[in-house]
Amino acid sequence: MIDGVATPVASLADVLLLTRDAGGPRDGGNVVPLRRAGDRAALVAEVEASLVALPEASRRRWSRVGQSG
Repeated sequence: MIDGVATPVASLADVLLLTRDAGGPRDGGNVVPLRRAGDRAALVAEVEASLVALPEASRRRWSRVGQSG
């Protein structure tokens, strides 16, 4: 909450997917430290649970990098 107002905040998995999906030349490198933050198994599980709602291109990008690093 901020000043008593419930404020949604992106999860680490959300930030990882947004960064990966941006697809810029530096974005791929930014994903590596994000994947290493916190509980890796929980992060991977959260991302993979979100994949069904994403476009095919996003799912392919995650499949290329999701398990590495």
